[in-house]
This record gives sequence, C-alpha cells and structure tokens, in this order.
Amino acid sequence: MREFWSEVAGFFAIVCAIAFVVTTTAAVLLVNVDLGLLNARTFKNALVQQQVYARMPHILAEQVVTLINENPCATNPLRCENALPEFIDCAKTALGDQRTAALASGLDLPTEAEIQQLQACETRYDPNLQSQQTGAKSSKGELAFFQSLSVSDMETLISGLLPPDELRTLAENFLDQVFAYVNGDQEIISISLVSLKQHIASPAGTEAVLQLIRSQPDCNYQVLLTLLAELKSGNVTFFVCRPPEEVLTLLSPLVQDMLTTASTQIPDSQVLYPQAGSQPAGPGPMGGGSTGWIRLARLVMLLSPGLPLIFLISITLLAVRSVKGWLRWWGIPLFFSGLLSLGMAFSTTTFFDQAWFVLLANRIPAYLSPVLVSLSHDVAYAILQTVTVGMADSGIVLVVLGLGMWLGSGFIKNKPDTSSVTVHRAT
Repeated sequence: MREFWSEVAGFFAIVCAIAFVVTTTAAVLLVNVDLGLLNARTFKNALVQQQVYARMPHILAEQVVTLINENPCATNPLRCENALPEFIDCAKTALGDQRTAALASGLDLPTEAEIQQLQACETRYDPNLQSQQTGAKSSKGELAFFQSLSVSDMETLISGLLPPDELRTLAENFLDQVFAYVNGDQEIISISLVSLKQHIASPAGTEAVLQLIRSQPDCNYQVLLTLLAELKSGNVTFFVCRPPEEVLTLLSPLVQDMLTTASTQIPDSQVLYPQAGSQPAGPGPMGGGSTGWIRLARLVMLLSPGLPLIFLISITLLAVRSVKGWLRWWGIPLFFSGLLSLGMAFSTTTFFDQAWFVLLANRIPAYLSPVLVSLSHDVAYAILQTVTVGMADSGIVLVVLGLGMWLGSGFIKNKPDTSSVTVHRAT
C-alpha cells in the first residue's frame, strides 16, 4: 500500500512539474511585458534610440506633402485602394505573399524588376488602375499654397514651430501621463500647448513662415499690389508668391502679428482623455472600460509568479525526500522553464517581421507615407526588444540554475537503507 501511494504522489509530482514549466514560462512573459511594455521609460528609450525627435520634422513634412499630393499608386500600384483582387492575386504569384504584404503596407518600395512584374499584372488584370486614382486637385487658395511646398519647405516650417527638443518634452510628458492614468495616479490625460503657442509667436516661427514665402515663385506687379492691399486689410492668410526681399522685410511685423493672433486661438492645454461627455472610469477598484481591463491585466501580471511557486511547493511536498531528490525535482523543471523562455524570446524576435506583415499589412492606410510606416515598425521592434531581452535574461538564469541543480544532484549519494540491515541482524 505504501508503494501505491508513493507512485500516486510521484505521478502528481510529475503533473505539477509540467504545470510548473508551463506557468513559469507564462510568468516570465507576463512579468517582462509588465516591466517593458507597461513602462513609460521603455517607450522613451525607444524613441530616443530610433532618433525619432530628430527625424520627426522630416517625417511629418513628408507625411503632410503625401496627404496633400496623395496618389499612392503612382509609384506603388499595390497601395491603390481600388486595386482589383485579380491584380493582387497576380502580384502575390509574381512576388510572393510576404513581399506583396510588405509593399502593400508601405514598409518598402518596389524595385525596378518588381515594378515591371506589377505593370504586367496591372496591364493584364487592372489596366484602369492608375486612372482610378488620379484626380484633379484644386489649385486655389490654401491648397495651391501647400501644393507648391516641398518636403524641405514643410520641414522648415515644422522645425520652426515645434523644435525636436520641444517635441521630446511634449512626448515624454504625454507618456508619463498615460502610464500615471493607467496606474490610477491621475484622472485625466492632457497636453500643455503653452510652449507651442510661444514658438508660433516667436521670431523663430516668423522666420519659418518667411522661409516658406521665399520658396514661392516671384510675384508679378499686379499680384504684388493685390497682395499688399489684402495684407493691409488683414484678409490674407496665405502667400501664393514671393514678394521682393525689401517688401518682405517690411511685411515681417505683419507676419509676426498674424502668428501672434493665431497663437491666441490655441488653448493653453487640451484634455486628451477622457473626452468631455464620455463615460466615467467606473466605480470598481480597477475602473471601467479599457483602462480597467489594463489595470486588471497588470494585477494578473504582478501575481503571475505566485502560481508556479504553488506548483513548486506541491512538488516538494509530494516527491522530495532528500537533498538529492530536491535538487532533481527542482532543477529539471527550472531548466526546461528556462529553455522555453529562451525559445519564446528567440522566436518573438525572429518572427516579428512576419507577424507585423500578417497583423498590420492590410490595416495600414494607404495615405501614410512609407517613411512613417517604417519608423513605426522600427519603434515597435525597439520596444519589443526590451521584452525579449528581459525574457532571454530570465531564461538564462533559469537554465543555469536548473542545470546546476540537476548536475549537482549527481554528485550527492543517497544514504544506504539501514532498515534491511537492522532486520538481517535481528534474525
């Protein structure tokens, strides 16, 4: 009977050991997600690592120009919204599913050879694709002004109104507030616009606008007279041509006044979440809506190491009867938990691009510039690296600890069973 219960205990100890391996691997993932993804510092470091603040004026400028002059299929027919399914299927056959997804998402541009393959598919299955996406754009007023701007011109304007250092301050303050709100430390997420207003009304903002005006074609005499008259009356909001430099110097104070007036229309701060009239967070301790679910998820992540600890204690009670048994019953599950954690970290990094294409390729709007999409990809990868590095470090610790205990058990000899010797001597 004693052997029977010993076998039953051993069986349940093996079950607990398997459960320990599974739950420990899950706990390693959850803890590192909590420490990595749900941490403002991770996002700040990723933005700095990818030089987002230095690159952002150019990226925003390219995005604005892309939106104004949008014709996504002019250089990449896979980004045409009206592309026929037959054309897409032909492209997948010619380029492969993964490459087609990459081009359709805007992460990359087609090579010359790929353009020829796409043109062949287009000619065969969707010959009207380009004409469907070409539309006449108005050339009047504000649109005419912005259509005449290059990416460099727009970058000059954005850099003058929102320098990289100020952009970093705004972004980091926003991240701090987001995670403070998620943690329940504050009730709203807002953004201060005071510095933006100051930059708009500053000499740097004026100079940025003057640089845009200088990028326009020269004004003829008739247009110049009309422009001066409208500017004097305060009706001009856009310069469609470049006046002489002497006139532009005289107009600088008026441009400054226009920007100062515009800055007064901007509020000092703007509440981003929750919006006015939205549902309150809820009476529960975790709050309601998505925020409540995030807080509940964080609590689960923090408590997740407790479950494998319970299984480890159960293994000890069911099967451990000696130091040698303790080293083996703990070492082997720890070793395989570490191996699974390392495998998960490696596979997450290896298959990130494939997952990005599968999950987002068909959901990225065609109007987003390829550079912006590529930057989003790089930042997401940098953020994920924090999690995978943490998982890999945890896996290495578990592997080393488990393997050391497992191997160490081999150097310990079990004490001889003296009960049989005692019985023999008694007889």
